[in-house]
Amino acid sequence: MVSKSLERECIVVFDEAHNIDNVCIEALSVNLRQQTLDNAGRNLTRLSQLVDNAKQADAQRLTAEYNRLVQVIPRHLSRSVVEDTQRLVQLSVRVNERSKAILGQDG
Repeated sequence: MVSKSLERECIVVFDEAHNIDNVCIEALSVNLRQQTLDNAGRNLTRLSQLVDNAKQADAQRLTAEYNRLVQVIPRHLSRSVVEDTQRLVQLSVRVNERSKAILGQDG
């Protein structure tokens, strides 16, 4: 058996070397049952649904917060201040979405 305990300068002789390809393939192969693949597919579908539900909930919360912020802005502020605030909220939402995508949390 080849192991880390062998010296760097040693020579390893493979008996039956003509079979080494098959031995390596077998050593790195796995057998999966159809049932295992079907279960994995169902789990991925369920996970996708959970991610979609979380995105929907987040979108609803962000929309509600956006609407709340817009309503709290005093009416006497100039239109440009209101528009700037709206752009900042929208930018914040985009930054949040991009951050989640970078971190691998976006479906």
